[in-house]
Amino acid sequence: MVTVKAMRLSWLKRIIDENCTGFWKSYLDHSSGSYRGLVLFSCNYDPNKLNISSVFYHELLLWWSELREAVDPDNEYKYIIWNNKEIKIEGKSVFYSHYFVKGIKYTKDLLFDKTKY
Repeated sequence: MVTVKAMRLSWLKRIIDENCTGFWKSYLDHSSGSYRGLVLFSCNYDPNKLNISSVFYHELLLWWSELREAVDPDNEYKYIIWNNKEIKIEGKSVFYSHYFVKGIKYTKDLLFDKTKY
């Protein structure tokens, strides 16, 4: 099982690389639905709550959630608003693409300086 896990996680470099293209890569967006594909790899999601049809991507996201603790010692992913298991509306994690596109990604991005207004 360790070999399978290592091989799946080795795909992360290809998945995140913008120069690497193919149907297999766009299938992540398709199978992840409203979770928004590549964005998931930087989120604080609960792998057991994700409804992803692909076993490959589901296991990859599960194992990435275990590994990212070591990769991101500052735990920056915990402060991302979208697909965050700690931030829910009606019991579900959310992703609002129009906010994400505008650069609102972290909780700090929702703050504003009242002295300027």
